[in-house]
Amino acid sequence: MCGAYGKGNAGDDSILEAILQQMRAIDSDLPVYVLSRNPKETRLRYRVGAIHTFDFFGFLRRMGKTKLYLNGGGSLIQDVTSTRSLQYYLANIALAKKRGNRVLMYGCGIGPVSAPRNRRAAGQIIDKYVDAITLRESHSAQELSDMGVTRPAISVTADPALLLDPAPAETVEEAERGTIPLLLQWDPRWGCAQYGDGPMALNGCGPTALSMVICGLTGDGTATPYAVAQYAQEMGYYVDGVGTSWELMSAGGTHFGVTARELPLSQSVMENALAAGEPIICSVGPGDFTTSGHFIVLAGLEDGKFQVRDPNRCSTSEKLWDYDTLAGQITNLWAFSLA
Repeated sequence: MCGAYGKGNAGDDSILEAILQQMRAIDSDLPVYVLSRNPKETRLRYRVGAIHTFDFFGFLRRMGKTKLYLNGGGSLIQDVTSTRSLQYYLANIALAKKRGNRVLMYGCGIGPVSAPRNRRAAGQIIDKYVDAITLRESHSAQELSDMGVTRPAISVTADPALLLDPAPAETVEEAERGTIPLLLQWDPRWGCAQYGDGPMALNGCGPTALSMVICGLTGDGTATPYAVAQYAQEMGYYVDGVGTSWELMSAGGTHFGVTARELPLSQSVMENALAAGEPIICSVGPGDFTTSGHFIVLAGLEDGKFQVRDPNRCSTSEKLWDYDTLAGQITNLWAFSLA
Protein backbone atom coordinates (compact mmCIF):
# COMPACT_ATOMS: atom_id res chain seq x y z
CA MET A 1 0.00 0.00 0.00
CA CYS A 2 1.25 3.42 -0.89
CA GLY A 3 -0.12 6.71 0.40
CA ALA A 4 0.85 9.71 2.49
CA TYR A 5 1.32 7.50 5.54
CA GLY A 6 3.54 7.87 8.59
CA LYS A 7 3.50 11.67 8.61
CA GLY A 8 1.30 12.06 11.68
CA ASN A 9 -1.66 13.32 9.65
CA ALA A 10 -4.95 12.19 11.23
CA GLY A 11 -6.81 12.17 7.90
CA ASP A 12 -4.30 9.94 6.15
CA ASP A 13 -4.04 7.68 9.22
CA SER A 14 -7.83 7.28 9.18
CA ILE A 15 -7.72 6.28 5.52
CA LEU A 16 -5.04 3.66 6.23
CA GLU A 17 -6.97 2.29 9.20
CA ALA A 18 -10.18 2.06 7.15
CA ILE A 19 -8.50 0.25 4.25
CA LEU A 20 -6.82 -2.23 6.59
CA GLN A 21 -10.12 -2.81 8.40
CA GLN A 22 -11.82 -3.69 5.11
CA MET A 23 -8.99 -5.95 3.96
CA ARG A 24 -8.92 -7.85 7.26
CA ALA A 25 -12.68 -8.34 7.07
CA ILE A 26 -11.99 -10.29 3.87
CA ASP A 27 -8.93 -12.17 5.15
CA SER A 28 -7.68 -11.58 8.68
CA ASP A 29 -4.35 -13.28 7.87
CA LEU A 30 -3.64 -11.30 4.72
CA PRO A 31 -0.04 -10.02 4.78
CA VAL A 32 0.07 -6.29 4.11
CA TYR A 33 3.05 -3.99 3.59
CA VAL A 34 2.81 -0.21 3.82
CA LEU A 35 5.14 2.47 2.49
CA SER A 36 5.54 4.90 5.38
CA ARG A 37 7.65 7.87 6.43
CA ASN A 38 7.78 6.25 9.90
CA PRO A 39 7.94 2.48 9.32
CA LYS A 40 8.45 1.53 12.97
CA GLU A 41 5.39 3.45 14.18
CA THR A 42 3.26 2.16 11.30
CA ARG A 43 4.37 -1.42 11.95
CA LEU A 44 3.55 -1.28 15.66
CA ARG A 45 0.32 0.71 15.39
CA TYR A 46 -1.31 -1.20 12.53
CA ARG A 47 0.36 -4.64 12.81
CA VAL A 48 1.60 -4.58 9.21
CA GLY A 49 4.91 -4.83 7.43
CA ALA A 50 6.33 -1.40 6.71
CA ILE A 51 8.99 -0.03 4.35
CA HIS A 52 10.31 3.50 4.34
CA THR A 53 8.71 5.65 1.69
CA PHE A 54 12.06 6.27 0.00
CA ASP A 55 13.59 2.80 0.44
CA PHE A 56 13.62 2.20 -3.31
CA PHE A 57 15.36 -1.18 -3.24
CA GLY A 58 13.24 -2.41 -0.33
CA PHE A 59 10.16 -1.45 -2.32
CA LEU A 60 11.35 -3.32 -5.42
CA ARG A 61 12.20 -6.45 -3.41
CA ARG A 62 8.78 -6.50 -1.80
CA MET A 63 6.99 -5.88 -5.10
CA GLY A 64 8.63 -9.04 -6.43
CA LYS A 65 6.77 -11.06 -3.77
CA THR A 66 3.34 -9.39 -3.70
CA LYS A 67 0.27 -9.66 -5.91
CA LEU A 68 -1.49 -6.33 -5.46
CA TYR A 69 -0.23 -2.77 -5.28
CA LEU A 70 -2.77 -0.38 -3.77
CA ASN A 71 -2.31 3.32 -4.39
CA GLY A 72 -4.43 5.48 -2.09
CA GLY A 73 -6.53 6.73 -0.71
CA GLY A 74 -6.40 10.46 -0.71
CA SER A 75 -5.37 12.96 -3.37
CA LEU A 76 -2.01 11.58 -4.43
CA ILE A 77 -2.29 12.32 -8.15
CA GLN A 78 -1.80 16.10 -8.05
CA ASP A 79 1.04 18.55 -8.59
CA VAL A 80 -0.02 21.21 -6.09
CA THR A 81 2.37 19.77 -3.50
CA SER A 82 5.11 19.43 -6.12
CA THR A 83 5.89 17.81 -9.44
CA ARG A 84 8.34 15.56 -7.60
CA SER A 85 5.54 14.19 -5.40
CA LEU A 86 3.44 13.37 -8.47
CA GLN A 87 6.40 11.74 -10.19
CA TYR A 88 7.02 9.58 -7.09
CA TYR A 89 3.50 8.12 -7.05
CA LEU A 90 3.41 7.62 -10.81
CA ALA A 91 6.79 5.87 -10.78
CA ASN A 92 5.68 3.51 -8.05
CA ILE A 93 2.57 2.59 -10.03
CA ALA A 94 4.66 1.74 -13.09
CA LEU A 95 7.29 -0.19 -11.11
CA ALA A 96 4.71 -2.21 -9.22
CA LYS A 97 3.07 -3.26 -12.47
CA LYS A 98 6.37 -4.15 -14.07
CA ARG A 99 7.18 -6.34 -11.05
CA GLY A 100 4.08 -8.41 -11.76
CA ASN A 101 1.45 -6.82 -9.49
CA ARG A 102 -2.11 -5.90 -10.21
CA VAL A 103 -2.52 -2.18 -9.55
CA LEU A 104 -5.53 -0.64 -7.83
CA MET A 105 -6.01 3.06 -7.19
CA TYR A 106 -8.39 3.00 -4.23
CA GLY A 107 -10.58 5.74 -2.76
CA CYS A 108 -8.65 8.39 -4.64
CA GLY A 109 -9.18 12.03 -5.45
CA ILE A 110 -7.59 13.17 -8.73
CA GLY A 111 -6.08 16.59 -9.23
CA PRO A 112 -5.52 19.29 -9.59
CA VAL A 113 -2.75 18.46 -12.07
CA SER A 114 -1.98 21.80 -13.70
CA ALA A 115 1.23 21.52 -15.71
CA PRO A 116 0.53 20.18 -19.25
CA ARG A 117 3.57 17.89 -19.08
CA ASN A 118 2.38 16.45 -15.75
CA ARG A 119 -1.13 15.88 -17.11
CA ARG A 120 0.25 13.95 -20.09
CA ALA A 121 2.51 11.82 -17.88
CA ALA A 122 -0.25 11.07 -15.37
CA GLY A 123 -2.75 10.14 -18.07
CA GLN A 124 -0.33 7.86 -19.92
CA ILE A 125 0.94 6.01 -16.84
CA ILE A 126 -2.48 5.53 -15.25
CA ASP A 127 -4.01 4.36 -18.53
CA LYS A 128 -1.17 1.91 -19.21
CA TYR A 129 -0.40 0.46 -15.78
CA VAL A 130 -3.51 0.69 -13.57
CA ASP A 131 -6.05 -2.16 -13.59
CA ALA A 132 -8.91 -0.55 -11.68
CA ILE A 133 -9.74 2.74 -9.97
CA THR A 134 -12.24 3.69 -7.28
CA LEU A 135 -12.80 7.40 -6.77
CA ARG A 136 -14.28 9.35 -3.88
CA GLU A 137 -16.07 11.96 -6.02
CA SER A 138 -17.41 12.31 -9.56
CA HIS A 139 -15.27 15.26 -10.66
CA SER A 140 -12.19 13.05 -10.33
CA ALA A 141 -13.69 10.74 -12.96
CA GLN A 142 -14.02 13.71 -15.29
CA GLU A 143 -10.43 14.71 -14.58
CA LEU A 144 -9.21 11.24 -15.56
CA SER A 145 -11.27 11.37 -18.72
CA ASP A 146 -9.80 14.75 -19.60
CA MET A 147 -6.31 13.22 -19.16
CA GLY A 148 -7.18 10.49 -21.66
CA VAL A 149 -7.56 7.63 -19.21
CA THR A 150 -9.93 5.08 -20.78
CA ARG A 151 -8.59 1.57 -20.12
CA PRO A 152 -8.94 0.94 -16.34
CA ALA A 153 -12.32 0.12 -14.83
CA ILE A 154 -13.45 3.21 -12.90
CA SER A 155 -16.04 3.38 -10.10
CA VAL A 156 -17.13 6.35 -8.01
CA THR A 157 -17.58 5.22 -4.39
CA ALA A 158 -16.67 7.21 -1.26
CA ASP A 159 -13.76 8.19 0.96
CA PRO A 160 -12.53 5.00 2.70
CA ALA A 161 -12.44 6.82 6.06
CA LEU A 162 -16.26 6.98 6.00
CA LEU A 163 -16.28 3.20 6.50
CA LEU A 164 -14.45 3.30 9.82
CA ASP A 165 -16.28 1.74 12.75
CA PRO A 166 -17.48 4.35 15.26
CA ALA A 167 -15.30 4.96 18.30
CA PRO A 168 -16.16 2.76 21.29
CA ALA A 169 -18.64 4.23 23.78
CA GLU A 170 -17.05 6.14 26.64
CA THR A 171 -19.66 5.27 29.26
CA VAL A 172 -21.92 2.41 30.28
CA GLU A 173 -25.37 3.93 30.60
CA GLU A 174 -26.61 0.93 32.63
CA ALA A 175 -24.06 1.53 35.42
CA GLU A 176 -25.80 1.72 38.80
CA ARG A 177 -24.20 1.08 42.14
CA GLY A 178 -25.64 -2.05 43.74
CA THR A 179 -26.85 -3.65 40.47
CA ILE A 180 -24.70 -5.87 38.27
CA PRO A 181 -25.66 -5.05 34.66
CA LEU A 182 -25.60 -7.57 31.82
CA LEU A 183 -23.02 -6.28 29.33
CA LEU A 184 -22.19 -8.15 26.13
CA GLN A 185 -18.76 -8.33 24.56
CA TRP A 186 -20.28 -8.05 21.06
CA ASP A 187 -22.36 -4.97 21.89
CA PRO A 188 -21.97 -2.48 18.98
CA ARG A 189 -20.82 0.12 21.52
CA TRP A 190 -17.45 -1.65 21.79
CA GLY A 191 -17.65 -5.01 20.00
CA CYS A 192 -15.69 -3.89 16.92
CA ALA A 193 -12.83 -2.37 18.94
CA GLN A 194 -9.54 -4.23 18.86
CA TYR A 195 -8.47 -6.29 21.86
CA GLY A 196 -5.33 -8.36 21.55
CA ASP A 197 -5.26 -10.24 18.26
CA GLY A 198 -8.96 -9.79 17.47
CA PRO A 199 -12.08 -7.72 18.14
CA MET A 200 -13.76 -7.37 21.52
CA ALA A 201 -16.69 -9.35 20.10
CA LEU A 202 -14.45 -12.43 19.99
CA ASN A 203 -11.82 -11.82 22.66
CA GLY A 204 -13.48 -9.51 25.15
CA CYS A 205 -15.24 -11.77 27.66
CA GLY A 206 -12.71 -11.10 30.43
CA PRO A 207 -12.76 -7.29 30.28
CA THR A 208 -16.54 -7.32 29.83
CA ALA A 209 -17.02 -9.51 32.91
CA LEU A 210 -14.78 -7.26 34.99
CA SER A 211 -16.56 -4.17 33.65
CA MET A 212 -19.90 -5.56 34.86
CA VAL A 213 -18.50 -6.03 38.36
CA ILE A 214 -16.89 -2.57 38.47
CA CYS A 215 -20.04 -0.83 37.21
CA GLY A 216 -22.17 -2.70 39.73
CA LEU A 217 -19.94 -2.10 42.74
CA THR A 218 -18.83 1.47 42.07
CA GLY A 219 -21.50 2.87 39.75
CA ASP A 220 -18.66 4.19 37.57
CA GLY A 221 -19.93 4.10 33.99
CA THR A 222 -16.55 5.09 32.54
CA ALA A 223 -15.23 1.58 33.29
CA THR A 224 -16.55 0.29 29.97
CA PRO A 225 -15.53 -3.13 28.65
CA TYR A 226 -13.24 -1.39 26.17
CA ALA A 227 -11.67 0.80 28.89
CA VAL A 228 -10.93 -2.34 30.89
CA ALA A 229 -9.58 -4.04 27.75
CA GLN A 230 -7.23 -1.13 27.05
CA TYR A 231 -5.90 -1.32 30.58
CA ALA A 232 -5.49 -5.09 30.30
CA GLN A 233 -3.40 -4.68 27.16
CA GLU A 234 -1.27 -1.95 28.67
CA MET A 235 -0.51 -4.15 31.69
CA GLY A 236 0.20 -7.29 29.64
CA TYR A 237 -2.90 -9.13 30.85
CA TYR A 238 -3.75 -10.28 27.32
CA VAL A 239 -1.78 -13.18 25.84
CA ASP A 240 -1.94 -13.51 22.04
CA GLY A 241 -3.43 -16.81 20.97
CA VAL A 242 -4.56 -17.58 24.53
CA GLY A 243 -6.75 -14.73 25.75
CA THR A 244 -7.16 -12.76 28.97
CA SER A 245 -4.85 -13.79 31.79
CA TRP A 246 -6.33 -14.64 35.19
CA GLU A 247 -4.09 -11.86 36.53
CA LEU A 248 -6.58 -9.30 35.22
CA MET A 249 -9.10 -10.69 37.69
CA SER A 250 -6.75 -11.13 40.63
CA ALA A 251 -4.93 -7.79 40.31
CA GLY A 252 -6.42 -5.60 37.56
CA GLY A 253 -9.53 -4.51 39.41
CA THR A 254 -7.66 -2.32 41.88
CA HIS A 255 -7.03 0.20 39.09
CA PHE A 256 -10.80 0.69 38.89
CA GLY A 257 -11.51 0.75 42.62
CA VAL A 258 -12.39 -2.88 43.33
CA THR A 259 -10.39 -5.65 44.93
CA ALA A 260 -10.52 -9.41 44.36
CA ARG A 261 -9.98 -12.46 46.52
CA GLU A 262 -9.66 -15.93 45.10
CA LEU A 263 -12.27 -18.39 46.33
CA PRO A 264 -12.22 -22.15 46.74
CA LEU A 265 -14.81 -24.06 44.72
CA SER A 266 -17.39 -24.41 47.47
CA GLN A 267 -21.14 -23.85 47.32
CA SER A 268 -21.34 -22.38 50.81
CA VAL A 269 -18.38 -20.05 50.27
CA MET A 270 -19.86 -18.81 46.98
CA GLU A 271 -23.29 -18.30 48.50
CA ASN A 272 -21.83 -16.41 51.47
CA ALA A 273 -19.86 -14.09 49.19
CA LEU A 274 -22.92 -13.26 47.11
CA ALA A 275 -25.04 -12.77 50.24
CA ALA A 276 -22.43 -10.25 51.41
CA GLY A 277 -22.83 -8.29 48.16
CA GLU A 278 -19.65 -9.61 46.53
CA PRO A 279 -20.18 -10.55 42.87
CA ILE A 280 -18.07 -13.45 41.59
CA ILE A 281 -16.22 -13.82 38.31
CA CYS A 282 -15.71 -17.42 37.20
CA SER A 283 -13.26 -18.73 34.66
CA VAL A 284 -15.05 -21.63 32.97
CA GLY A 285 -13.97 -24.40 30.63
CA PRO A 286 -15.86 -26.34 27.95
CA GLY A 287 -19.52 -26.89 28.74
CA ASP A 288 -22.66 -24.78 28.68
CA PHE A 289 -20.87 -21.46 28.14
CA THR A 290 -17.94 -22.20 25.84
CA THR A 291 -16.06 -24.81 23.88
CA SER A 292 -12.69 -23.55 25.11
CA GLY A 293 -12.33 -20.87 27.82
CA HIS A 294 -14.59 -18.07 29.00
CA PHE A 295 -15.44 -15.72 31.88
CA ILE A 296 -18.89 -15.30 33.42
CA VAL A 297 -20.22 -13.30 36.37
CA LEU A 298 -22.31 -14.66 39.22
CA ALA A 299 -24.43 -11.67 40.23
CA GLY A 300 -26.59 -13.05 43.04
CA LEU A 301 -28.86 -15.80 44.35
CA GLU A 302 -32.50 -16.52 43.61
CA ASP A 303 -34.49 -19.50 44.85
CA GLY A 304 -31.27 -21.18 45.92
CA LYS A 305 -29.70 -20.89 42.47
CA PHE A 306 -27.11 -18.61 40.92
CA GLN A 307 -27.86 -15.62 38.69
CA VAL A 308 -25.42 -15.59 35.78
CA ARG A 309 -24.28 -12.65 33.66
CA ASP A 310 -22.72 -14.23 30.55
CA PRO A 311 -20.91 -11.59 28.43
CA ASN A 312 -21.39 -13.67 25.30
CA ARG A 313 -24.98 -14.93 25.44
CA CYS A 314 -28.31 -13.58 26.61
CA SER A 315 -29.91 -17.01 26.77
CA THR A 316 -27.56 -18.31 29.48
CA SER A 317 -28.12 -15.14 31.45
CA GLU A 318 -31.90 -15.50 31.46
CA LYS A 319 -31.95 -18.72 33.49
CA LEU A 320 -30.93 -19.68 37.01
CA TRP A 321 -28.11 -22.18 37.56
CA ASP A 322 -27.67 -24.77 40.28
CA TYR A 323 -24.30 -25.32 41.91
CA ASP A 324 -23.76 -28.85 40.59
CA THR A 325 -24.15 -27.72 36.97
CA LEU A 326 -21.71 -24.86 37.37
CA ALA A 327 -19.11 -26.59 39.55
CA GLY A 328 -17.92 -29.02 36.89
CA GLN A 329 -17.20 -26.15 34.50
CA ILE A 330 -15.50 -23.65 36.84
CA THR A 331 -11.70 -23.56 36.68
CA ASN A 332 -11.16 -20.58 38.99
CA LEU A 333 -13.20 -17.86 40.69
CA TRP A 334 -12.80 -14.52 42.43
CA ALA A 335 -15.12 -12.51 44.70
CA PHE A 336 -15.03 -8.71 44.39
CA SER A 337 -15.64 -5.87 46.80
CA LEU A 338 -14.91 -2.14 46.90
CA ALA A 339 -11.24 -1.40 47.42
